[in-house]
Amino acid sequence: MPNLLSRFASDLFWLARYMERAEALARLIDISKNYAGSHRGDSSWERILRICGDLETYKEAEGSLDSASVLAYYLLDAKNPTSVAFAINAARDNARGARHLISTELWTHLNTFHNHYMKLTARDIRISNVSNICQEIKTGCQAFEGIVQSTMTRGEPWYFYDLGKNIERADQTTRVLDIGYISLSSGDDDALVSVQWNTLVRTLAGYHLYRSKFPAGEYARDVASFLLFETEFTRSVAFCVESISVSLGQLTRRLPMVPTEAVQSAQDALVARLAEGPTKPITPARLHDFLDRLQLSIGDVSEAIAITYFAKEVEAEDRAAA
Repeated sequence: MPNLLSRFASDLFWLARYMERAEALARLIDISKNYAGSHRGDSSWERILRICGDLETYKEAEGSLDSASVLAYYLLDAKNPTSVAFAINAARDNARGARHLISTELWTHLNTFHNHYMKLTARDIRISNVSNICQEIKTGCQAFEGIVQSTMTRGEPWYFYDLGKNIERADQTTRVLDIGYISLSSGDDDALVSVQWNTLVRTLAGYHLYRSKFPAGEYARDVASFLLFETEFTRSVAFCVESISVSLGQLTRRLPMVPTEAVQSAQDALVARLAEGPTKPITPARLHDFLDRLQLSIGDVSEAIAITYFAKEVEAEDRAAA
């Protein structure tokens, strides 16, 4: 692809990923705050750090697992690459790079959302107010996605955006399921088990559909099946993988000059990996092994997309950094 198109494709891909990441973090923080306030204490904040892969880095830099420190780390620290502040900053930078490919309404919304968010202080994210802040983040991200859906033309820019969105969603779902499955109780208290698994599904905004599909049953098995394979749930891995396949197919047809063997090979491997499913009976160790391999396959698809479509942009960034 021409260098200019490569850069715009990369901007749209990462714009989608960063906005998805911001919303996912807000959901996770809000649910964990409510859970910590009831009975789990610091373990709920540690769960966020584990899902994001930040536990060791955080302990070295911050040490304390108290709510104020973890909330500041994920909501205000713009230098933390897994924070909401970093994601919103990066999203606006990517939107600016592809400004001529997005609508005025979309740019205005994102710019306003960014400017409002960057005014937040430690006082705003105190524990009594954090649910309101998380709701504002979720609403802002959902409004952004709604404007994308209604204003972006369904050409190449759309498919690069859609790839970023669904790769990020699939990755977030596997992370939440992995850590949740290991850490949640499987004891004899049915009421507690129900609350914990329902909380996990709420983290991914799938509670109502889940309850309609599984009104009763074995929570662990049913939640794993729902988050991995439910094709009606837009954040299930199966739904995201299918959407990725559709977008890649469209780009192959629209950009026939681009060799896509590497992307197709990585996507085929991801589809095959998901079809295998976890070894039964499902245990935390077996599910962790399956999800670990699934996450690697998702990463392989993302890397193949970058090499195939963004290679010149990546090379330019490397030269600038040298």
